[in-house]
Amino acid sequence: NYLTLANAKKGKVERQLDETAMHPTADNYLQLSMLYFEKKQYQQVIEACQHALKLKTDFAAAYNNLCVTYNELGQYDNAEVACQHALAIEPEFTLAKNNLAAVQTKRAMQ
Repeated sequence: NYLTLANAKKGKVERQLDETAMHPTADNYLQLSMLYFEKKQYQQVIEACQHALKLKTDFAAAYNNLCVTYNELGQYDNAEVACQHALAIEPEFTLAKNNLAAVQTKRAMQ
């Protein structure tokens, strides 16, 4: 009961941190990165994606999350490289294609 009560008081990020600590998989790190992104904690997104990529080097979704995060930070070169990695792994990854287009549009508007 105490464990259930303690977990009920934790937020999504804290619960995912616990899950990732117990089961440090690429998918758990990806989920953590998405929760950090929702909170605009961009450095933590980058770190979570890097952990995911250490575990699964061909993880297109993690590269895509990096792309979106770098785009939010205005780091367009890093964003483009990350999206290109995602597309090299998964050429038909529509979300990565759209995010790459968004990066290129923002860069052109500078």
